[in-house]
Amino acid sequence: MEIIVVNDRATDDTSKRVRELQKRYDKHIPVKLIETSEWDDDIPAGKDQTISFQSKQFPQDAFGCGLSRNCGIAVANTGRIRGRENVILCLDSDDLLQPGFMEETITYLRNNPDTPLVYTNQLLQFYGRVLAGDRFGLWKAPLELLERYLRPNFIPPQMPIQCSSVVFRKEFFDEYGYFWEKPQHEDSELWYRACAMNPNLRFGYITDPLSIFRIGATAEHNLGIASLGEYIRYGRELLKAHTAILQDNAQKFTREEVQEQKALIRESYHRLDELAQVFRRWQKGMLTKEEVQKKKGEIFAWVQYPL
Repeated sequence: MEIIVVNDRATDDTSKRVRELQKRYDKHIPVKLIETSEWDDDIPAGKDQTISFQSKQFPQDAFGCGLSRNCGIAVANTGRIRGRENVILCLDSDDLLQPGFMEETITYLRNNPDTPLVYTNQLLQFYGRVLAGDRFGLWKAPLELLERYLRPNFIPPQMPIQCSSVVFRKEFFDEYGYFWEKPQHEDSELWYRACAMNPNLRFGYITDPLSIFRIGATAEHNLGIASLGEYIRYGRELLKAHTAILQDNAQKFTREEVQEQKALIRESYHRLDELAQVFRRWQKGMLTKEEVQKKKGEIFAWVQYPL
């Protein structure tokens, strides 16, 4: 086992703390530190893709979740050692694992050797308060979406799989490529891409909530209205990516399945356009933050969290 910490240009003492951990634990558990501010190499990303950090749009900014995860995956020492599993967990800075998470997920993968990844149910914590219920229960996702998420994440029910609860086999990234390089929606793009490339692909899942998804713990996951502009912008780019992926893999699906996916993408564009109108009204001072959040929930028919 090894721990890789990706410091995505943090302004606090993250690097100092990691170096202290290296001195304390490195003999037992290797701890690697990656500074994205110093990373300037290209790396292969499976399926003829390349992660090109030098060509990033905003080199002065933080990389974001997708590129930061890709840095860690690229340097991970995942070769099998004495029968150990060849797996990767990407834990975001604001999420937590429950006791037993690794044991349960590793056992699942050992018992299901053809499954490329497994994820767990989650508890949800919003601004310090844990919600009553869990992700699977509140989202009410049917079985087919738990096993396979081939749809835009703008159509209810919401995406049940969240990256900090996922344990991947390393071969998954070799087969389907690394995370999308955009600042948002990198999770849903990867699930869609993988499921489109392989119609027989099925995800493993564990119904126990063995991880905690936290909104408001850091700026990475927040409900700020000001960030809606980027959410809409990259949401539209995500739908363009979905369209291209679907076109490239259309021969693997029936005509009816392709038409269904196209309809979901069109509906997603429509919902983003509605949200853009709401955002513009907020920018003009015509709506309060509370009204924007309410309308956003209505547009996407998302779960209203029982805070």
